[in-house]
Amino acid sequence: ASLGDRRADSQLLEEAAAAFESAAAGYLKDSSPFGWALARNNQGDTYRMLGDLKRDTGLLRRAEASLKNAMIVFTREDEPAGWAMSQTNLGLVYRSLARQESKSENLAAAIAAYRNALEKTARETEPLSWAVIQNNLAEASLTQGELTGDKTVLTQALAAIDAALEEVSQTQFRQQWTSAQNN
Repeated sequence: ASLGDRRADSQLLEEAAAAFESAAAGYLKDSSPFGWALARNNQGDTYRMLGDLKRDTGLLRRAEASLKNAMIVFTREDEPAGWAMSQTNLGLVYRSLARQESKSENLAAAIAAYRNALEKTARETEPLSWAVIQNNLAEASLTQGELTGDKTVLTQALAAIDAALEEVSQTQFRQQWTSAQNN
């Protein structure tokens, strides 16, 4: 799926989405819950990439549904890492939807999803993931703050950017550092 996203290749993404659908169908939720949920998470992320590429809200809503299905198994209590991953991907879906419809409502949902993900992503053990989520939170908060004129949200966006930059040095993770700098 990532290759299709980088190449902006809808055919590769469609093939990946179909493969994840088959994988999810191959796993029984009751007997292979982790595999089933991981396939649903990956399917959701693939639908998001495809929805972005095609500017298709229907695909983005399918992504949302797949990710919510993943969180039936990836719960905050029982599978916190999987839950945080799905929450992060759900935040990306809502940011994509905000570019196409209900901007403020979807940005608020993205911000909530990123905050949820941060609850179960430890800065100490997963510094890059934590910083990427902080950066995503900053982008969504900055857009929301600019849209609404809410200075509190803008201040929160700056705090998230600063937190991401604290963790990600320019030399360690150049792409993430550059992304955070551009916010």
